[in-house]
Amino acid sequence: MCVAERTVLLFGEPSQVMAAQELVLARVQQDPWNRQAALGLPFGASPPPLSPHDPMQVRIVIPAPAAGAVIGRQGAHINALKDETGAYIKLVRKEESPVPNERLVNVSGPLYACVAVVNTVVARMAENPELSR
Repeated sequence: MCVAERTVLLFGEPSQVMAAQELVLARVQQDPWNRQAALGLPFGASPPPLSPHDPMQVRIVIPAPAAGAVIGRQGAHINALKDETGAYIKLVRKEESPVPNERLVNVSGPLYACVAVVNTVVARMAENPELSR
């Protein structure tokens, strides 16, 4: 079963964006339709009780110039983030992005890992505002 993607645009001060995205992701994780699809259950099956380790997927759109700040030299930032959170993180290649001049960051893992990755991406972009325009 494929669950339709939901798009949420968050903007504001970095701390506001971080707080809002955590609330949004926690709510999305609680949605039984999302949980059913994320756990690979057949249509109509009831998901088991919510666990903090339930998998979820998040897609972040960032300006293409900010990708280097997110990835780091020779992948240092992204690899450290993967090790730290246990999340699967992949930046879609510039030429594969459906939106010109933007890159997609795909994140998979439990809620706490996805929140940590998004917070780190937001913080990196806030540290380099000239790349985030």
